[in-house]
Amino acid sequence: MFMKRIEGREDINYIVRKFYGQVRENEILGPVFTKAIPEGEWDFHMEKITDFWDSAIFGSMTFKGNPATSHVNLDKKNDYKITQDHFAIWLKHWNETINENYEGEIAENMKMRARKMATGLYLGMWHHKPDDLKPSVD
Repeated sequence: MFMKRIEGREDINYIVRKFYGQVRENEILGPVFTKAIPEGEWDFHMEKITDFWDSAIFGSMTFKGNPATSHVNLDKKNDYKITQDHFAIWLKHWNETINENYEGEIAENMKMRARKMATGLYLGMWHHKPDDLKPSVD
């Protein structure tokens, strides 16, 4: 079966909206996002995330923001309880959304960038957790 290739902002917006629709329904991720994004701000958030991916993939330079700071604040707002498991679930949904709808080099690039981003964001959050709440590494 032939699937569509990611060609521009419309495709990215489709992925973002479909993905976040699933994430909001997820029993683990849903409450985190509900706490972070008030009901009336979801459309704004979808456009901002579309800007992020459009900038990352197509160089549109439309994204304004700091994902690292936003995620550190998100972890704080959730009492520092965001774990690697949250990011694993996030990546699973991201990859499934892309795999179910798109193929090709850009689709693979978006999945690879998401893996790198998840690692970087989690490490940034981990460094900002209070020491007594950091998972033990021994």
